[in-house]
Amino acid sequence: SVKLLAEAVEAYKQALSVRTKEELPQQWATTQNNLAYTYLLLNDPLNTVECYVNVLTVYPKNRRAYLTVSLLTQNFLFDYDGAYRNSQKWLEHSPEDLFAQVSFAEQLFTTGRFSDCEGHLKTLLNSRNLEPNLEIVLHTVQIANSSALNKTDSIDLQIARLIELIRKQPEQLEVKWLFYGMKNFIGKHEKLSAHRAWLEKFLDTLADTNRDSIVSGLQKVQKDFK
Repeated sequence: SVKLLAEAVEAYKQALSVRTKEELPQQWATTQNNLAYTYLLLNDPLNTVECYVNVLTVYPKNRRAYLTVSLLTQNFLFDYDGAYRNSQKWLEHSPEDLFAQVSFAEQLFTTGRFSDCEGHLKTLLNSRNLEPNLEIVLHTVQIANSSALNKTDSIDLQIARLIELIRKQPEQLEVKWLFYGMKNFIGKHEKLSAHRAWLEKFLDTLADTNRDSIVSGLQKVQKDFK
């Protein structure tokens, strides 16, 4: 219950007054990790992120902490700079983490680093190790990024490539990615105002769970863009 979780929070906070980072760094990080998970259960993203960031100062290769910080800062707190810095640090020691590289591509976009995003996307899309879901996400970010760069001539071909990729997937298809951060960014950024309504429809199309419906929706937005 919420009451029990709140009591757990207080217990962990009291433990931190004894398990200090200076004297007992590993125990401190373990308590921070437990506190983070409790805050997550309480639907408190801000405190969850703060605690997991603390964990990463002691255990910089804790992937669960990294992924949770990335997810919450990007899609619920809309702290795009924080999400960008978090991935940047993670990729310094885990550059082979493709999921993190894809997250970083999205974060380059939502911090307005559109030229850097374009280059990063090109590198990743040439990778042979991409699973289909991550490749779909990259094409999605690429289309939004092309719009931000006003490279509208390339969007038709990019949508065609995305359609071709999705056609190869199973009939029941779920794009496993939260685009909340991207949607929020698109809704506010000046450079995307001209294509805002179109981009929102484009992202909504990917929320469907049927391959053929997604393809049909993408064909419609492709036609609408023309």
